[in-house]
Amino acid sequence: MNHQQFESWIFEQNDLSSEEKNALENHIRQCSTCNDLNNKWQVIDQHLHSLSDLSPAVGFTQRWKTDLAERKQQAQRKNTVKILFILLMVAIILFFSLLFIYYKNTSPIEIVSNLIQMFLQISIRLNIIKQSLIPLFNSLPVFVPLLGWLLLSSGFFLLVISWLLLIWRVSTQGVFLK
Repeated sequence: MNHQQFESWIFEQNDLSSEEKNALENHIRQCSTCNDLNNKWQVIDQHLHSLSDLSPAVGFTQRWKTDLAERKQQAQRKNTVKILFILLMVAIILFFSLLFIYYKNTSPIEIVSNLIQMFLQISIRLNIIKQSLIPLFNSLPVFVPLLGWLLLSSGFFLLVISWLLLIWRVSTQGVFLK
């Protein structure tokens, strides 16, 4: 005899219709296995209902809330690291894709040659600037405050670098007007 349906009904007696309850009672009277299971379940069910509700230990909720906040912060840090890593990978892929598109018709030797030429031109221009500025600084009065000279020279240096980059760009790529 198939007991699966009746065994399920034993554990779900509160949700059964009156016809199903009658069929279960008749089966329990006839089947000793299901009768034994029903009796054991009744004992367990009575024992479960007789237990009192347990309350958490003192300070449990506060510790749980604190741990929850820490776990949320750790999860947020992990997600931030993941997002930054993904953005870095996307940036690297885009960088190399753009390099490929820009230099796809150029040989690697030509690229290396252009890089060496660019660094040499920059170093030569910086040397020329250095040689032209040394006499200027030697002729300036000593009583000018050092901080003023540092600010003035750093601003001038940024302008010179911008100018050099602009000249390099125009000389290597030309001027494009739209």
